Amino acid sequence: MKIAICEDLKTDSEHIYKLIEEYAKVNRLNVDIDVYFNGEDFLKNFKPNLYQIVFLDIYMDKSGITGMDVAKKIRKTDTDVAIIFNTISLEHAVSSYQVDANYYIVKPVTKSEFNKAMNKCKEKINLYGTTIEIMVNRELIKICLKDIYCLEAMSHNTIIYTSHGDFSPNMTIGNLKDQLGGYPFISCHRSYIVNLLHVVDLDNNDFILSNKQRVPISKGLKKHAQDEFRKFFFDI
Repeated sequence: MKIAICEDLKTDSEHIYKLIEEYAKVNRLNVDIDVYFNGEDFLKNFKPNLYQIVFLDIYMDKSGITGMDVAKKIRKTDTDVAIIFNTISLEHAVSSYQVDANYYIVKPVTKSEFNKAMNKCKEKINLYGTTIEIMVNRELIKICLKDIYCLEAMSHNTIIYTSHGDFSPNMTIGNLKDQLGGYPFISCHRSYIVNLLHVVDLDNNDFILSNKQRVPISKGLKKHAQDEFRKFFFDI
C-alpha cells in the first residue's frame, strides 16, 4: 500500500516514517512511503487512488498552503483515501470532519495515538497492505490482497489469478479463504472466490473482472453475490 507524509518539519516526518515502518513490520504489511515537505509539492504529484493513507500537518510553512487546504483539494477528486491530520493544536478538530478525516493526532505523535490512527484505517490496510504467503514449487511467494483477481478450486489445489501472474499452491480454496480476511472477497460459486475490487460488471450469471476474466456465479449464491456487488458499488 502507498502512504504519503506531508510535513514541513523534517524531524516530525522522520518520526512518522519510523512509526509506519514499525507498524508495517509488526503487522507484516507491504508499504511504500512518499515524503513531502509542503502542500504544493504534494498536490503536484497527487492523483486519485495513488495513496491509501495521507498524513497531513495542518500548520505547514506560512508562505504555503495549509494541510486543511490540501485536504479540501484531495477530497475534490478522491473520496476514498484516508486522511490523518497531525498538528500542534486542536483548533481545527471540528473542521477536520468537513473533509472526512479519519483521525486527528496532536503532536508530539506518540506510538499509542499513531496505532489508534492506523487502526481506524483497518479496511484499507487489510486490502492494500496485507499479504498472504504461499508455497509454489518449494518457493515462498508473497501476494498482496489487492493484486488478487479471484481464486479457482482445482481438485485439492487452487489457482490464484493476480495482476502479476497466476499461481498454483498445493492448498485447498477453503484454507486460502481463511487468509483473505473476508470482504471484499466473496464466494460466488463453490469453486470460486472473487475480489470485488476487480469486478467491473455483473453479466447475468457471471462477474466480469478488470482483466476480462469471467467468473461464474452459482444459482445458490446468486442473490448473495448480487447483494454484495450492489453494496460494494452503490453502497446500498
